[in-house]
Amino acid sequence: SVKADECDFLIGSSSDSLIRQRIATKLYTHYAESQLMGDETVAIAIYDRWIATGKVTMADPLAQMNAAVFAQFNRNSLIGMPAPVLDLQDTLSMPVTVGGKGERCRVIYFYDTTCPKCHLESIMLRAYLDMCESDLDLYAVYVGSDREAWLDYIHDRFVISNDRVRVFHAWDPDSVSDMHMQYGLLQTPKLFYINESGTILGRRLTVEALQQLIAIGAMERELYSRNPVGSKLPSMVLPGTLITTKGSKKKDLDISKLRGKPAYLVLHSESCSNCAKEIEAMHKALKKGMKVYVVNVDQYMADDMSRARALFDAFDLTELPHIISVDKKGRITGRYLSFQ
Repeated sequence: SVKADECDFLIGSSSDSLIRQRIATKLYTHYAESQLMGDETVAIAIYDRWIATGKVTMADPLAQMNAAVFAQFNRNSLIGMPAPVLDLQDTLSMPVTVGGKGERCRVIYFYDTTCPKCHLESIMLRAYLDMCESDLDLYAVYVGSDREAWLDYIHDRFVISNDRVRVFHAWDPDSVSDMHMQYGLLQTPKLFYINESGTILGRRLTVEALQQLIAIGAMERELYSRNPVGSKLPSMVLPGTLITTKGSKKKDLDISKLRGKPAYLVLHSESCSNCAKEIEAMHKALKKGMKVYVVNVDQYMADDMSRARALFDAFDLTELPHIISVDKKGRITGRYLSFQ
């Protein structure tokens, strides 16, 4: 990551071993203790590249041992990694698989009945899930060994009445899953959020952070669902520039009529440096039969807000340029493309 590379530069820039030790320790501690989700990845990178290799020795032996434990217990469940698969049991001793791929997005909640913080977190989690407007699966994983206390806890704190949320209860009575190492369970509660493909999107979450992450995910899915491959572009007359190997021409075009072998719709911003690079690459990629219709989104923001709102409603413009390809029949063949 960029942060890890910057830390490497700062640590490696000192030829004095004592100063290098202080820089590495300070950076490691900052990222290991950071409340920003994902920063633990940087702490582990510093440990692996500098401390574990012996290039830097921390002044406090206990701190160095704690850094080793931190890396060991967190490296398997970082943001963007596949969620480790656990083979657990439900309340009837039937198998339950936690992690991996699934039909829906999932929340994995690790808790203990003797943990005071878990009591509050469970109440808040239940309150949120009772009113959650997204289809979701909750895997509530008990990390203890007292079956009766677990069943009482489920009855008292996990009765969820929302039909959009499915709840699965699990535990590991024989301690064979290695879940503490796989999910970094040095303490509870621990909340993870994973998508259908089993990728970890959130870790060390609070219920509030989980709610925000799910809302963002719902918005992204809605944006991504616009103009799917195989459909046709909406009927909208957009002023732009039509570019072919024969030259360019400004015109007003109903984009639903755009055809080519192939043709591209490029929605861009003049203030976007990446947009400029894509348009430059597009000119180099031009070939016979290819059409590119370039639309400047900034123009709509300045000239006609009602038409700008219609454009934002029709396309995902959260990241520009947005490049869409269509075939000779006007069917969308690709989205979020690049000419580079």
